[in-house]
Amino acid sequence: MSSVDLNIIERGLKGQEWTAEKGPITAGDLAKISEQRTNNSSALNALPTPFARFFVVKEAFRRTLEEVKDPKKNAGDAYNRLVSDTLDVFELLYNITFHEGRWDDSRKIVIREWELATDLKNLKNQVPILGSAVENYFASDLKASGNRLFFVVLVDGGRDYLLATSSPFTGFVTPPDLDKKVDYRGNGTTSFMGKRYQQMPSLVRKSGGTYFRDIRLFGARDKDFKNYMFYLVDNSPLGDEMKELRDYIKQIQITDPDINKNWQPQFKPIISENSNELVINGLPVGKDSGLSTVNFFNDTLIRLPFRLSKDYYLPMTYAGADDSRDYDFMLPISHEALSLIEGDFQCVCKVTNAKVIVTLKYKGQEYTKDYYVDSDNLGSRGRIVNLQRENISFNLAVFPNILSPNRNENNYFKVMAVVNDATTDYRPVSINNLEMSFFFRNDDNRFEEIETIDKDNTHAKFGVRPAVVRSKQNLEQEVDAGSEFYEIFNSQFDAISLRFTLDSGTCEGVLIPNWKRAQRTQDAYTYAVDLGTTNTYISCCKFGRDNEPEQLNMDEPMVAFLHDFKRSSQHSLVSVIENAIAPKCRKNFNTEFVPALIDGSIYRFPIRTALCVQKGDRSKPS
Repeated sequence: MSSVDLNIIERGLKGQEWTAEKGPITAGDLAKISEQRTNNSSALNALPTPFARFFVVKEAFRRTLEEVKDPKKNAGDAYNRLVSDTLDVFELLYNITFHEGRWDDSRKIVIREWELATDLKNLKNQVPILGSAVENYFASDLKASGNRLFFVVLVDGGRDYLLATSSPFTGFVTPPDLDKKVDYRGNGTTSFMGKRYQQMPSLVRKSGGTYFRDIRLFGARDKDFKNYMFYLVDNSPLGDEMKELRDYIKQIQITDPDINKNWQPQFKPIISENSNELVINGLPVGKDSGLSTVNFFNDTLIRLPFRLSKDYYLPMTYAGADDSRDYDFMLPISHEALSLIEGDFQCVCKVTNAKVIVTLKYKGQEYTKDYYVDSDNLGSRGRIVNLQRENISFNLAVFPNILSPNRNENNYFKVMAVVNDATTDYRPVSINNLEMSFFFRNDDNRFEEIETIDKDNTHAKFGVRPAVVRSKQNLEQEVDAGSEFYEIFNSQFDAISLRFTLDSGTCEGVLIPNWKRAQRTQDAYTYAVDLGTTNTYISCCKFGRDNEPEQLNMDEPMVAFLHDFKRSSQHSLVSVIENAIAPKCRKNFNTEFVPALIDGSIYRFPIRTALCVQKGDRSKPS
């Protein structure tokens, strides 16, 4: 018997008729009967049985496998969409830990169950005809389902969207309302069949693109997901019911260099609301539990309006960049990644005309994210926030900039940030829009956030005191910039996370201090301090010498500013450091923080004790 293509729906074709076959029709003959290829998804939904969808999706995998083996046998868009949507369900669940880390509390995926023994009885009591039909179909067509169906449901903003039902043939099937219709009379755009799904929010794949909206067959999927799916079908006790799914994936594995037969699984079972593992006809559906679940990057990449001081802060490595650039990027590492990174890592940045590609190298693996100047911030696309373009001047200073080899001596640090918004008519950014958090390396060499201590807490052994706003920029320009001051006590810190709130949204970046290390010596000094109400004098005398005490002077900075500076033989080090600060921010550092260094010339003893007096209104310091 030759192969036969039947039509699920009447297409109005003429010139076709039935012809009798000689002899009995065998099982092999029946296998040659299939539905015609189509690009029209609506042609797949006019089916007389509520479970025929399972067989249609099974046929879709068979057709797509056929096309993989022989590209001339085109499966048609309708079947390719069914295969793509089914794979989307597997991939969404596999990456669910990653997605949940990016979604807010109003969105989640839940797994619900329909169990034959209890739920069928309720169905037959409420809708007897439908209940009897379901019972018959379970007995004849769905024996392999194990008398249990799982439902994958998206809950978003209080609304439920059914994404898939478990299938003993292909793992999952998506509902007909999730199928796509194409506007051929317009621009060829697609939309969901069901009106409810037309309001469903976009679900962005980890690797880019959108679940259930575009066609992405197995060979074009993410490397980790492909290895996971091949591992499932190659190591699970699947019966012949799933041979189309199994054979399709194994056929692609033959020529796909991404798929490694020695891939080691790192996934956990997915649990339903009834506390059962999601296992479909011997296929255990899981979620990734490896490092790839980590959201390593923030959605924003902050571009500073100056070069970062590589003496005091860990810079990115720029691949092929012009070293004459006048800017730097803050590290776009997320809080989640900071809490998991153990030991050393490297951030590499490649700047192109269209985007900035950031690569995090960690434990032999590479993780990347693309950032664009203008982006809708969906999926893997990030947004570049250029502070200069936003008319924002910003700087930060840490005192002291040195660590003792005795960890107990690293017990007090001051950090001050200054922000100026040069927007003419209003101030979208103020010092109140800036938040900082601090992290230290714990005994496992991982970053751990230092707790901000309540003002009334006097018993904490270590922590960050609440931020103090020392000055606020105002429209009248009486104060050019706003400043914020932090104190970290009884702990050193190894990372600073900054968060700005702009008109365009929140942006975050990370700074890794590159501390100077104190060297132990056998020298001993005697210090004398004359602490006055308005000025203070400090002198020192080296032990064992008979000379007079000397005024305390410094050769190197004791403050770590963000900006880079070049030493000059014609200008003092203090003036070089201070003149490199944006003019609108410079005054705040000069009047509200410690000097860059006591050089004995510009800054010398006696030095003022009272830096600033606030009279009621903190926006008008005097």
